[in-house]
Amino acid sequence: MSGINALGLGCRYGWFCRESFKLGVDGILGIDLSNKMITKAKELDNDFDNILLVLNTKLDTLNQNKVLNILTTYFKSFNLNYYIINDNQELNQDLQITDKSVIYFLPTLEKLELNNFKEITLQYCNVNKYLLNNNLSTKFIILSTDTKKECINYLNSSVLGAMRYFLEFRQLNLYLTDFDKASLNNININIINMDISDMNLIESSINQLYEQNKDLPKPDSIIHFAFIKASYSYNEISMENLEKSLSAKAMGSIYLHLLSIKLNWPVRHFINGSSTCSLLAYRSTPSSSVNLKQKMQGDWKE
Repeated sequence: MSGINALGLGCRYGWFCRESFKLGVDGILGIDLSNKMITKAKELDNDFDNILLVLNTKLDTLNQNKVLNILTTYFKSFNLNYYIINDNQELNQDLQITDKSVIYFLPTLEKLELNNFKEITLQYCNVNKYLLNNNLSTKFIILSTDTKKECINYLNSSVLGAMRYFLEFRQLNLYLTDFDKASLNNININIINMDISDMNLIESSINQLYEQNKDLPKPDSIIHFAFIKASYSYNEISMENLEKSLSAKAMGSIYLHLLSIKLNWPVRHFINGSSTCSLLAYRSTPSSSVNLKQKMQGDWKE
């Protein structure tokens, strides 16, 4: 297909566009009426290259520090690069912000006051101004508490108002994650790196976690995300490649389910995010194991 420039109408998440590149087209333009679809297509193509955490130390930093510790612990465990931006420190080229970067805005985790809400609003606006002036579509996420309940946290809503203004600029990639105070106070993350395709290793790691944290409650929800970047043609299907594609996804999910029964966890929700492409008929990912796995989990439900 060399020498062809293609047009994908109704491209949705861009799977056929990516497949066309694999077949050798010189270029392809994907068009969809849904901005959410286009945004998701960009996310599927991009890995994060660095993460920026924007704080304001002039505020009460209790919630900021709590979330900062959670995020940095997570980033360190997966060797992700991150930078902390304090107060009105200006963004610059040295930070190497690209479209693949992610920026978290933390000051709105605190309750803003009359003497500082304008400064925090300006701090948020300055980040957006930098992104616009440098033609960046970096993902920019506000982390907040009760910002949507404007009657409770009405001064924080000034930042939300600034977000509404900047949403008019289609180039920007803006998000809001809003915590209620009860959830924020109860957040506790324990990170264990392990091979989830090894049942014995999962069990021993979890037992060790509970030995170190005697008061840790039994989980009532399991979220299994095991997206493997593996796409093979039929000539490349082998036991080695199937191991890469399916061990953490299919077997990992089954082992977590078996373990929840063995350890008598009061599981109410088992959220399975693995092999989503198979369910959507992404042709380079086999789907038979997913269908079998879901049937088995349905049979085992207690």
